[in-house]
Amino acid sequence: IAHLITPVQYPIAIRLHLEELSALDIQQFPNMAFLMFRALVEKSIKAYADAKGVDIKGTGNNANGYVQLYHALKWFEQYVTQNGPKPLIQPVNQLRCGKVVNYTVSNDALNAINHNHHFHVDPDETLNCWNSIDSIMRELMKP
Repeated sequence: IAHLITPVQYPIAIRLHLEELSALDIQQFPNMAFLMFRALVEKSIKAYADAKGVDIKGTGNNANGYVQLYHALKWFEQYVTQNGPKPLIQPVNQLRCGKVVNYTVSNDALNAINHNHHFHVDPDETLNCWNSIDSIMRELMKP
């Protein structure tokens, strides 16, 4: 992930998250890396929206006033559909909706790693997830 550079206007938490993730060995700690992916995607979408002057909550993408991962992904999918880059529409949709055959690349899997005490991933699933979100993260790191 060394190619990702946090924009200066993003909160320091995003930069620190990226730095910690880059030091993590996913072969040894696949579940920790997967958990960090989830947090990084959600936080990065929120920072991206803030940098664009958009309050995701104000777009109707929230539950009881809280913007969670699903809402952030839904807003980002709408944003790239309207503003581009258009090639990200399908990867964002895949991440938001997910298919059982590629479950670890889904919003549900990212939530499961955080909330379900029975859910775990292996290093290959973690790497597959990162490969699927890399292009999304590249866009989110643009100011």
